[in-house]
Amino acid sequence: MVSIFINPTQFGPNEDLSTYPRDFERDGKLCRDAGVAIVFAPAVREVYPLQFDTFVEPSELAEPLCGAFRPEHFRGVATVMCKLFNMAQPDAAFFGQKDFQQCAVVRRMTIDLNLPIEIVTVPTIREGTVAQ
Repeated sequence: MVSIFINPTQFGPNEDLSTYPRDFERDGKLCRDAGVAIVFAPAVREVYPLQFDTFVEPSELAEPLCGAFRPEHFRGVATVMCKLFNMAQPDAAFFGQKDFQQCAVVRRMTIDLNLPIEIVTVPTIREGTVAQ
């Protein structure tokens, strides 16, 4: 299973959510071509219903590096990952190495909240790169 969700809560006030690239048809085809059985793509209102008011506050792991420039980013990441993990109930979740800080924040969250999910860091493969 692959989840595709553009998370509005990880965008800060000066970051433009409206221009974030979206190509669900292409992403779905790439998933099918890779053998993905299920694409989980919930609507924003399914993840964040009206009057949503509970957030996951990450630890000091979220403060340096990217967090220093995007102070609300990892709060949104931790919240959406917790919600998606609860919705999809995976045994493992895979994150690209390029998102090292995100992996650390999510791994810490799963440990701290006793979520039974293995967080696995994998090599990031960019578009146009051939996996060996």
